[in-house]
Amino acid sequence: MAESRLLRDIQLAAADRGVRLFRNNTGNGYVGTLVRRLPSGEAVLRDWRRIQFGLCPGSADLIGWRSLTITPDMVGKRIAQVVAIEAKTGDTRATAEQLAFLRAVLEAGGVSGIARSVAAARALIYE
Repeated sequence: MAESRLLRDIQLAAADRGVRLFRNNTGNGYVGTLVRRLPSGEAVLRDWRRIQFGLCPGSADLIGWRSLTITPDMVGKRIAQVVAIEAKTGDTRATAEQLAFLRAVLEAGGVSGIARSVAAARALIYE
């Protein structure tokens, strides 16, 4: 299964249980005013600047929340708990930055992990 399909399937499965997950593309590029597009596929930009997109390097593919109801001794309020899922297909591995991000979410009280299937994502979210 392609990673893009896995991501979509995880999002749909999570939504069935009220969990909101958003695609978090990370990377960098350049923006500016297009002066000319070259036959080679390159472009000439004026007033260009480098931009980074996504939450941060290593942040998970899917970021969102699940709603929790706090117990009566905690005033009975509902809160949102952060959910971060890194989707992997085949034998691809998470980078050190991705593992650090997932660990930070866990240490802060969120839900995070690597999912190679919808079933694995469900197990992370609903355990």
